[in-house]
Amino acid sequence: TTINQHQYQYQYQYRQLTTMHNQRRDEYKARMRDEATAAKLSKKAQQWHALSAELIRRRKKQKALALTLTATSTTNATSTNEVEGGEGTSTDTSTMTSKNLETIQLTSNLLSVNPDPIYLWNHRRELLLIQLQLDSKTYNHGGYSGGDSVDTNTNTSPPMSSTFIQQEQILTQTALQRNPKAYGAWFHRKWTIRQFIAMTMTIPSVDATEEKQQQQQEEGDPKAAVENCKRILEGELILCSEFLTLDERNFHCWNYRRFVVSTLAIVTLMGGASGSCASADMNMVIDGGWSFLDMDSTNGDPVIGPQLSKATTATTTTTTTTSSPSSFSPSVDDMNTEEEVTKLLQKEWEFSSEKIYQNFSNGSAFHYRSKLLPLLLHYSKSNSELSNKTKSDWIQEELELIRNAIFTEPDDQTSWWYFRFILSWANPMTDKKTDAESCAVNDEDDNEEMEEYKQTLYEEWTSIQELVEAEGGECKWGLLGLFMIATHFCDLEKDGVRGAVEYEGENWLEHAQSYLNSLKELDPDRKHRYESISLELTNSSTMTNG
Repeated sequence: TTINQHQYQYQYQYRQLTTMHNQRRDEYKARMRDEATAAKLSKKAQQWHALSAELIRRRKKQKALALTLTATSTTNATSTNEVEGGEGTSTDTSTMTSKNLETIQLTSNLLSVNPDPIYLWNHRRELLLIQLQLDSKTYNHGGYSGGDSVDTNTNTSPPMSSTFIQQEQILTQTALQRNPKAYGAWFHRKWTIRQFIAMTMTIPSVDATEEKQQQQQEEGDPKAAVENCKRILEGELILCSEFLTLDERNFHCWNYRRFVVSTLAIVTLMGGASGSCASADMNMVIDGGWSFLDMDSTNGDPVIGPQLSKATTATTTTTTTTSSPSSFSPSVDDMNTEEEVTKLLQKEWEFSSEKIYQNFSNGSAFHYRSKLLPLLLHYSKSNSELSNKTKSDWIQEELELIRNAIFTEPDDQTSWWYFRFILSWANPMTDKKTDAESCAVNDEDDNEEMEEYKQTLYEEWTSIQELVEAEGGECKWGLLGLFMIATHFCDLEKDGVRGAVEYEGENWLEHAQSYLNSLKELDPDRKHRYESISLELTNSSTMTNG
C-alpha cells in the first residue's frame, strides 16, 4: 500500500510538471479556470464559428466562378467580350477578383488562429489558383504595368504572382509558430514552393498563342529564373535549420527539409540542362521524391519516395504552364551538375552529423543519414574530398559514430536501429544479384570483401560484449545487438558462406540462443516473442544442417 501511495504521488507530481509546447500543464489548466480567460476564449470560438459559416457560404458561390473561368479560358478576348457584353468583362473580372481576395484574407484570418483544419488549407489553394487565373486574364490585356503598388488610374493592384511566395511563406510561418507540427501548414508550404517554381521556371501564359509563347520563352532569362528559385530554396534550408534548433526531432520539419533538398537538386539539374527549363511542367516534375538520384536499384523503389501527388488536372496547371506535357526528366547526367548535387548531399550529411552529435536520440537525423549514405558513396567519385573513400571507410566511420552513441546511452534504441541498418548495408550478400549475368564477379575480390565483413562483425561483437559486461549483463539493447550479430553469422552460413557459423572458433548459433535466454529473464514482457524467435532459429538451423 505504501509503495502504491508513493507511486501515485510520483505520477501526480510528474503530470503536474509535464510541459506541452513549452507550457506547464498545471499553469495551463489554471488559466482555463479563470473566468476572464474563459470568456475571452468563448468569444473567440463564436467569432471562429461565424467566420467558418461565412467561408462555407462563399465557397458555394465559388463553384459558379470556377465554371465561368473555365468557359472563358477556352475563348480569346474578342469572343469573351461578345459573350459577356463587351466592356462589362473588365468590370466583372475586377469584381470577381475583389471578392476572391476578400475570401483569401478570410482564410488567412482563420488559419492564423488555428492552422490545424486541413479543409481550410484546401479551400485556400482553390482560391489561390482561381486568383492566379483572374490575374492572367486581367494583366495579359494591359491592366497592370508592373510594380508592387496599386495603380490609381486603372484601380488595379499588382498580380498575386508578384507577391505569392512571400504571402504564403508569412502565413505558413505564422501557422507553424502557433503549432510547429501542423500537417496542413507544412503541406501547404510544399505546395507553395512547387507553384512558385512553376510560375518562375515556366514562362508562357495560358492565354497566349503559340507564337506569343515562343516569344516569351525567347525573352525570358532561364538562368535568372534558376538562380531566383535556388535563392528561395536555400532560404528554406536556413529556416529548417532554425526550426530544428528549437525542436531537433520535429519529423515534419525533417520531411520538409528532404522535400526542399529534392527540389533544389531538380532546379540545379534544370540549370545544367540547357533549353529544358522553359518547357518543363514543374507540377509533374517536383513531387519531393528523389527518384532522379536512383542508382539502378534492382527493386525499382526510389531512395526517398514522393511527398506530393503529380498534378494531372487542368485546374492545377493552366495558370502556370503550357498545354504541352513535360519534356524534362531530371537526371544527374553530366559531371558539372553531378558535382553540384554531390556537394548538396555532402552538406546534408554534415548537417545530420551535427544534429546527431548534439543529441544521440535524434532518430530523424539517423534515418536521414541512412538515406544519404548510399547516395554519397555512389556520387563520391565526382567530389575530390570523397573520391578516395571506399565503402569500407564509410562503414568504419559510421560504426565509430554508433559506438560513441551506444556507450554514451546504452538504453537508447535510436542508435541501435541505425546499427542494424549499417550491418545490413555492409553485408556483401545484400548487393548480390540473382540473375546469371550479374553473378559474374571476381571470386577473389568477393571473398576478400566477405572476410572483411566477418571481421567487422566479430570486432563489433567484442566491443558490445564489453559494454554488456560493464552494465552487469542488464543491457537489453546490448543483448539484442549481440543476438543480431550472432544471427548475421548464422544467415551467412545459410547463404552459402561456409564456416561462418563457427567463425573465430565461436558457436554463433549457441550464442544466439544464449542471448535469447538472457533477454527472456531481463525483458519478461516479451518472453513469448523471444521463445518464438528461438524456435524459429532452431528450425532454420535444422533445415540448413539437413
